[in-house]
Amino acid sequence: MPHYCRECEVLSMCNGGCPKDRVIKTPDGEEGLNYLCAGLKQFFMHSKPYFRKFAELADAGEPTEKLMQIVRAADAKTSVRQAGRNDPCPCGSGKKYKRCCMGKRPRAI
Repeated sequence: MPHYCRECEVLSMCNGGCPKDRVIKTPDGEEGLNYLCAGLKQFFMHSKPYFRKFAELADAGEPTEKLMQIVRAADAKTSVRQAGRNDPCPCGSGKKYKRCCMGKRPRAI
């Protein structure tokens, strides 16, 4: 496993990936980097807080299903209402949504 992997912040989750996939070079030219590294890193960085919260719930003896309740509550707070047909278009044109961007959507056949 290259030094680049051993220094990675998500190594504990990906463990360098499958050895058969370690076919490219690291940014510093060392052999043995997993060709899926960028995608794995992005996924694990996104997932890290959820894994942490899951572990906290499990350690506290709470039902782990509670994680989904927490995520849904956070999503409900941050959800953005979609523009209605007669609302001003969110693109900023000043037109109604139905006369601007709504008409640009691909139509179902």
